[in-house]
Amino acid sequence: MARPIPWNCRQFNGEFGCNICLLEGIRVPKRRGNVRVYPETNDGSPVELRTLEQHGRDMKLAIATRKMVNGIKGETPLVILSGFDYVKACVPEYMHGDCLGVCKQFLKLLFAGKKSQRWFIGDKISIVNARLMNIKPPYEISRSTGAVDDLSNWEASMFRSFFYITFPF
Repeated sequence: MARPIPWNCRQFNGEFGCNICLLEGIRVPKRRGNVRVYPETNDGSPVELRTLEQHGRDMKLAIATRKMVNGIKGETPLVILSGFDYVKACVPEYMHGDCLGVCKQFLKLLFAGKKSQRWFIGDKISIVNARLMNIKPPYEISRSTGAVDDLSNWEASMFRSFFYITFPF
């Protein structure tokens, strides 16, 4: 929530709210409200990433037109840091980068990937679900996992719990 202040940009739940890429995002209903999501591209093409040059152009255009451009509202004080690429320095935080990024992708490969891959265990979902339901997580884990055949509805804390429980390091 603090990132938009020095960047002078939209926060994560607004259009073009991602500080890493140029996806507009879409609003989808969730529970009693809406959330903004940044879905993968349908054709598998890479997403256009933000660059310092592009950010500078958008910032100048936003100042000139007094309208937001690609989520940029206006000038940022970060421009005075010469030689510092504040766009590349902006890294995804733990929840989105790890829990909803790497962990989710890993589980999709395991359970919904190609059957020809040797790591595919999608045919054992009922066994995994039964074992997950029998696990009594420690009190530090506030939200346990759901069924692995319902990964699309998992929240970040559920992915985190799954990896803490199944891969204790």
